[in-house]
Amino acid sequence: MTAVVPPPGGLRAAVVLDGELAPGVAANIAACIAAGLSATLPGLAGRPLVDADGFASASSAHLPIAVLRGAAAALSALVARGRAPDGGAVVVFPSFAQRIHTVEDYWREHALRSMRTEAMLGIGLVGPASWVRSLTGSLSLFR
Repeated sequence: MTAVVPPPGGLRAAVVLDGELAPGVAANIAACIAAGLSATLPGLAGRPLVDADGFASASSAHLPIAVLRGAAAALSALVARGRAPDGGAVVVFPSFAQRIHTVEDYWREHALRSMRTEAMLGIGLVGPASWVRSLTGSLSLFR
């Protein structure tokens, strides 16, 4: 797999988290969302690497991922407006996902609900920079 090397103004990625999350919970949700984003676009992450000593590993994301904070209303607005364009992807982390322990149960539950009406703890976006910026430009960094 080759790295995505975005041209200037090319791809952008962001994870938007509920600003009220505790740091440990926020880190976990951001990791889950980043994993989902990297699975959606070939070459977004994971290029095999070998260091000078022969230690093999995989690279992290091949482009920066901004981690931002938003209020519940901002997260709801992102779901309402966040339909991904061609070459983009959206990954959601609804609040009900916290109490589910198997991926099969999550998939089943997800199919029964409308994400537009669910409380969100986080949303990931990757795609054309102008699209991501239009959705996240007013949000601050998660600190």
